Amino acid sequence: RRRRAGRAGSAGAAPAGASVGSAPPPGSAGDPADPAKAAASAPASPAPQAPEVHAPDLPASAPPAAGRPETQASSGARPSRGTDAARRPAAPSPDPALPPEPAADAEPLAPPSAPAAPPAVPGPAGAPRTRSPGVQRGRAPRITEAGAAYVELRCKGYKTFKPKEQVNPAAGASWDKSSKGNVQSTIHLMARTLGDKPVDRISDGDLTKAWEVIARLPNTYQAKTSKLSPQEAAAEADEREARNAELTRARLEKEGASPGKIDARIAMGRIPRMRAATVYRHMQDFQRICRYLVATGAVSDNLMEGHIWDKLEVQRRQILEEDNERLTWCGHLDALFRTPNFRQPLEDPGDPMFWAPLIALHAGLRSEEALQLALRDIQVVDGVPCFVLSQGPGQTLKSPAARRTVPVHRNLIELGFMVLVERLRKNGELRLFPYLERSANKKTYTENFSKRFTAYRRKHGLYDPQRDFHSFRTTFNVKLIETECLDSQRRYIVGHTDTDVGIRHYAPTGFSKALLQKRVDAVEIDITAIRRPFGPEAGRSSGRAEELGLRIV
Repeated sequence: RRRRAGRAGSAGAAPAGASVGSAPPPGSAGDPADPAKAAASAPASPAPQAPEVHAPDLPASAPPAAGRPETQASSGARPSRGTDAARRPAAPSPDPALPPEPAADAEPLAPPSAPAAPPAVPGPAGAPRTRSPGVQRGRAPRITEAGAAYVELRCKGYKTFKPKEQVNPAAGASWDKSSKGNVQSTIHLMARTLGDKPVDRISDGDLTKAWEVIARLPNTYQAKTSKLSPQEAAAEADEREARNAELTRARLEKEGASPGKIDARIAMGRIPRMRAATVYRHMQDFQRICRYLVATGAVSDNLMEGHIWDKLEVQRRQILEEDNERLTWCGHLDALFRTPNFRQPLEDPGDPMFWAPLIALHAGLRSEEALQLALRDIQVVDGVPCFVLSQGPGQTLKSPAARRTVPVHRNLIELGFMVLVERLRKNGELRLFPYLERSANKKTYTENFSKRFTAYRRKHGLYDPQRDFHSFRTTFNVKLIETECLDSQRRYIVGHTDTDVGIRHYAPTGFSKALLQKRVDAVEIDITAIRRPFGPEAGRSSGRAEELGLRIV
């Protein structure tokens, strides 16, 4: 068009009646008959330019298509999106295979630089969405965050964390009392040993070193309250133990002691470290937290895989440890029964510090089983006074085998136990020990009572860490074995699961009360030193005196 316009401008106006595209008159500059003149008078045609290529309209944030370099104009600048519409190529017809363009009033897309926040890690079906902050899908939580979320859901009654798991509030309440404290101690220990870092930043090397440090910790170390880190506490224990051994050897060698005595003294001066069973418990609890994180999608792999000990490794480490098995009260009962609680008049005839040890010693009850007894649990069944152990309101049992009926030992009856029960019933009480209160931490009667019993033993020179309240139950079990009681009957009386299929299927309700009374009364325990809470001082030993053929005057 520009060439035609140039030719028309040099030739002047076209004659009337001539079309714009008609041939010029002879002798004009555009006359083909005179090529030289036409060439001299014609304006120079512009040099051919490279065709301009315009990129299609794309979103501002979209990158160029792969393999398609950006084509620039001859001036080197890419045409802007504001170029005159005449220079744009015609818009292509819409392709039916492509999705339709959004409407003009549609909500704009979020820029790629501002992704949506990751959703919270979903718990089991029906789980409350409000959990400890930080445990989110797409961001690995810290050790304390993961532990807090795990503890919260377990206390609510979740266990497997499967998508369709149904909550069990009763099981959650039981876990809260029995296991929450142990798990929280593991969380504190791991956070201080590894540093409270995101769990996806914990390497296998970190875990290997951490468990090596934990196994060297003194058995008194408390991660929650100690001013020393686990690494510092383990190093300090190693240094102190080596220094004590060196001083002990130097002193005994100067005294001329034998090599055997020196070695024994050095061994006695070693600092007790965390037991293998305790380390293994921490491993198990931390692995449960890791499995929870995998189940909820916070991490992809179980961090503890390959680190937790197997049973053979636990046994191997336990063999190398000094024995610390629980001891019985055999040989020490006489000293216990000569302490004030059993020799002097009681301010409260129903004092649990008097009755609870005797009940555990004569019936094999666990501490919580004895301390939570309700008056309705003490019944006369088939003419035999019995402890009928079941899970009533506010009570807990360790296992299904703990549901059992145990006859009241004749020694307890002689000391006035049934008199106590009748007095409490007349007073309208519901529990055997109505003034015992649950602890604030574990919500159990045992926690507070154990502290009182430990202080009592310390005060009267009877303290031994391996001889505690549970040792009364151990003593009763040992004495049952000594009476040659059948294993099936003994396991029923003490509340252990029976492995005999015949007993489990054909005698699920246990044995006759007369037979059980015979087995329980066969356990011999001397109570002649105990003062009766009810009745005169002279009457306390009448039962024993009659057995010996004596008459109380």
